[in-house]
Amino acid sequence: MQIDIESLERAAQDAVAPATVESHADWLLPFDRTTIGRAISPVPLKHDLVDSASIAAIGAIYLQRAYRVQFRVADAAGLQGVHRALRERGYAPQQPTLTMTGNVRGWSPARADWTVQLTQQASQVWKSAYLSAGFDPVDGANRIQALSRSTCLVYAHISDASGAVAAGTASLSQGWEVCMD
Repeated sequence: MQIDIESLERAAQDAVAPATVESHADWLLPFDRTTIGRAISPVPLKHDLVDSASIAAIGAIYLQRAYRVQFRVADAAGLQGVHRALRERGYAPQQPTLTMTGNVRGWSPARADWTVQLTQQASQVWKSAYLSAGFDPVDGANRIQALSRSTCLVYAHISDASGAVAAGTASLSQGWEVCMD
């Protein structure tokens, strides 16, 4: 499947709904006071980008606004020049993320005692997963706030008799769609 990198990155920004998103050359620059990396990290919109000159300019923009500078760059062959330029400026990978796409139609729970629910609003059960034991309460609250203000999400949670055991979202923007039956 050919993935449109720009639409995927824009959909990710739509999902985490940063307070402000600007553009610089072929980069998205999100700004928000949150713990969510995707909502505060500049990201390239193309995977054949070698524009290392933009890195210094983007870093200056973030520093001028008193934001920590942390780039989000895929591990893709076309971005090796960007990775090299970042390493030359002292940046290092910190939090690898795997992004997967696929069709969720027909999914069923892995266990018979689990139920799956999809909603168009952030439910209390969905929110409870981000505030449960093992989650950082500040980060969980930030995720609930940002994801709840998005206008293009489907919210999913898996529950058992004790409540939510997993939660997630799907961004329905930029041509990425899902059918809710």
